[in-house]
Amino acid sequence: RLWDAQSGKELRQLIGHGRGVNSAAFAPDGLRVVTVSSDATTRIWDAGTGKEQLPVKHEGGIWGVAFSPDGRQFATSGENNGIQFWDAKSGKQSQEPLTTFSPMRSLAFSPDGRLIATCAVSEASARIWDIKSGEEVRRLTQE
Repeated sequence: RLWDAQSGKELRQLIGHGRGVNSAAFAPDGLRVVTVSSDATTRIWDAGTGKEQLPVKHEGGIWGVAFSPDGRQFATSGENNGIQFWDAKSGKQSQEPLTTFSPMRSLAFSPDGRLIATCAVSEASARIWDIKSGEEVRRLTQE
């Protein structure tokens, strides 16, 4: 469901996933919303009309999603122990997946789009990855 942040009024429902939605993110332009689900799909919606624009099928449930700062791609994470990068218009993979060795619950792009931060399901840490090289740049842990 999409809600008006100021009034709290429900604007529309996004109906299409076969199971619960695990995460959602707006595109930087605010015109699209991407949702991911345990039903192994990602769906991009028109935020104004609520109409589905693009479904993407995965192998396994998807838990995290983030749009890149330029809105041209989005990243997903879930049961497959990796981060997958997708072209936001075609729904095709835009680069090789990044292997993380553990399922990731959430992720976020850096403002320049070169790095991605992840939080694992089973770790008490966050990691920062270089998207092009696939290398872990930093691990943030609690002391």
